[in-house]
Amino acid sequence: MLPPPRTVLGPVATFRIGDGTTEWLLRLFNSVLFGPVLVGAFGVFMNRVLTRPELTGLPLVRHALPRRDPDPVVVTSAAFGTAFYLAVVAAATGRVVLLP
Repeated sequence: MLPPPRTVLGPVATFRIGDGTTEWLLRLFNSVLFGPVLVGAFGVFMNRVLTRPELTGLPLVRHALPRRDPDPVVVTSAAFGTAFYLAVVAAATGRVVLLP
């Protein structure tokens, strides 16, 4: 029904990654040593992007993210959330990825 994103956004905003890269990224973000750190860093990045003045002027964003949380709060929350997720996955499957 909709056109492909590449035709609307252009080649700069869209790119494709292969199956091997996708598998490597999944293993990297689901590893015990790197996952919490990477998810925490991504959380801080998104916190800064989504709370920029240009976006907070939009009503939907203003109501969804009323203020910027301090970076330590975002990093801690994301890291502990990821560690909890990895513990649940380990308990459910019996498998743990230490390194990607």
